[in-house]
Amino acid sequence: MKKNLKKLMILMMLSINFVAYSEGLGDNLPSTTDLRLNRDTLVINKFEIKGNKNIDLSKILKNENIKKGDAFDKDKLQKLMNDIISTGYFETVTPNVSVDSSNKSVNVELVLVENKIIKKVNLEGINSVNKDELLKSIGLVEGSVFNYNYVNQETSPILFALRERGIYLPIILNADMNEKNELTIIVSEGKISKIEFIKQGDKKDNIRLDSSDFKLKTKDFVLERNLELKVGDPLTIIALKNTAENLLRTGYFETVEPRIEIDPLNPENRIVVFVISERRTASIYGNGSYSTSTGFVASLSLKDENFLGGHQSASISGSVGTTGSLDFRISYMNPWIRGTNNILAGGDLYFKRNSVSKKNLRENIAYDRTSQINGVLAEYVAAKYRDEFGFSGTIGKRIYRNLYLDVNPGINYEYSKTVGGLQLSSSLRGYTNVNLTYNTIDNPYAPRKGSRVRLSAEGVQIFKDSSISATGVNEIKNELFNKQKSIYSGLSDSDKKRYFKDYSSTGSNSDIYKLSLTTAGEEYMSDQLKNYGEEFKKKVEEFRAKNENFVNKPRFFAKFEFDFVNYIPIVDKVNSLATRIFIGKSTLGADKTSLFSVKGNGTFLRGFDTGDVTNFLMASTVENRFYLNKYLEGVVFMDTGLYANQIGGTPEGYAKFEKIADVFKNAKDNLRISIGAGVRVNTPIGMLRLDYGVPVLNNTELEGRGKIEFGLSESF
Repeated sequence: MKKNLKKLMILMMLSINFVAYSEGLGDNLPSTTDLRLNRDTLVINKFEIKGNKNIDLSKILKNENIKKGDAFDKDKLQKLMNDIISTGYFETVTPNVSVDSSNKSVNVELVLVENKIIKKVNLEGINSVNKDELLKSIGLVEGSVFNYNYVNQETSPILFALRERGIYLPIILNADMNEKNELTIIVSEGKISKIEFIKQGDKKDNIRLDSSDFKLKTKDFVLERNLELKVGDPLTIIALKNTAENLLRTGYFETVEPRIEIDPLNPENRIVVFVISERRTASIYGNGSYSTSTGFVASLSLKDENFLGGHQSASISGSVGTTGSLDFRISYMNPWIRGTNNILAGGDLYFKRNSVSKKNLRENIAYDRTSQINGVLAEYVAAKYRDEFGFSGTIGKRIYRNLYLDVNPGINYEYSKTVGGLQLSSSLRGYTNVNLTYNTIDNPYAPRKGSRVRLSAEGVQIFKDSSISATGVNEIKNELFNKQKSIYSGLSDSDKKRYFKDYSSTGSNSDIYKLSLTTAGEEYMSDQLKNYGEEFKKKVEEFRAKNENFVNKPRFFAKFEFDFVNYIPIVDKVNSLATRIFIGKSTLGADKTSLFSVKGNGTFLRGFDTGDVTNFLMASTVENRFYLNKYLEGVVFMDTGLYANQIGGTPEGYAKFEKIADVFKNAKDNLRISIGAGVRVNTPIGMLRLDYGVPVLNNTELEGRGKIEFGLSESF
């Protein structure tokens, strides 16, 4: 038996079919002369199988259906023998065929020799799963008939069971049954002997590639800390898959292709090679723009999201405008500090000045609709410049495989003045933001599969705030309106025609408080206000002394967010469905930085022409994304939003909004929906986004018309 088992193992390794054991059929048949060259004239008189004591062959016999009275068919008998030997339970299948020429009949007998009954099973080389449970699950136990298929590399249920349990490439090294019918099977789980990372080489016509073409920018320690494979461990499918996903999730690689190679020094082991295509992470971006408020602005940005190959993100940017506007920012983030257990840290330092020339300021506020004061008077309460500088930091940790916690403290100072020197704002605020994020997205820069759930809470403490409140601004505007009214009262009809655009003494344009000034009108107003500056300052000081709510007060407020995004691939590499649900709430006293923009910077309610801010926002988006090629993407979308409308202000001057219960109570009138389509273009400086949205429910701004939205990166 031992000799036969070794012979079979050799045949299996050479991929010889089991039919090799039944090729002796022709030797046991009479000559073709005795069969009279016409097998259709021979009828089976007797068909018998002997020797199968423990193995049920009824299913095979039923399929082949050879029985007494049938015409004898040599090929059919050969197939039956092949089927029997292929079960693996038989050592030999010997046919005995005799012909009775007198009645043209044939007697067929198949003599089977079953394999030995196993007395003991020894399974060696398996450490990753319970061997007893594995053997029991496949029926290879003491008292069972030995089956050659158990030790066949192609058909072994042992190897199938190991692969089902995640072992990538197990092999049977040896199998042996001794004289005591004790079966020993030695298995190699395919342990990892080496792990390598190489860059996917670019094809270059007529140029020979060298080693530098395959060297990655990313440092080895960054790659290795994303491994879930270990040298010396069995190569498992889940560890291989998780490692590839971990590398893609960093966002620094376009493709990660694992390849498995046999170790030439030890064929039992495996070498794992990850062939990686790195995404371009460094960029230099310059831009020039012009607007009436800021004049000409030149900007320059340098950024690397894989700084020096160490997985850090570093950037420096600055812009300068002809009106005096400045914007300088430097930031750094290390999402995984080397030598730590998934700890991240970073910071952001910035200074910003928004400055507007006197001419542009007047053009921008030619008419203040809320208070009906003209542009010359509106200058008294409009910011000429606003300075802002501060620092924010980040520290966090990966709690579990896809669960992250980060804390972001920061401090910010803001200061602004009018053309006349009136201090509008001066505030010092500190804040701490806490985020808990569960993230399984496959690629943060080009997501197509996975989801992300983020819970965020932010506490803000205003340590000092001498900014004029909304209540104070209204008092100032009322004073300006009264001054305007006194000046207008002395104008003749001819003066009004000369000083106001589109003036008519009759009709809808008779209300001069709603009209913008002509150039002559601005000159007249400026002349009338020559000595008004000192008077105005005294009035402001009187307001400040009489009304304790004229300026804001130190205070605390909070902000909470729930953000869920999900990506489902519909057609691999061609089409995916992206969805988002966002809920945000801020408490009373929140300043403009802690309120929510209804538009979400062009990612919510696309198509609506609203600049509203709110303290409660619920929005959802569904996008069907079509990947036309590497650089171009098309989308169709539907946006839905429901938010609290501002209904006035508090005595302290803070914005007051609808209660959440009233928002849902009036949902029929407040719910807004838009649909649209857009394109995304991947460029060396990032993704450019262009969307055209059309409101379809409760559009109060554009009266049925749509709106184009621009942006950078995906909408989410």
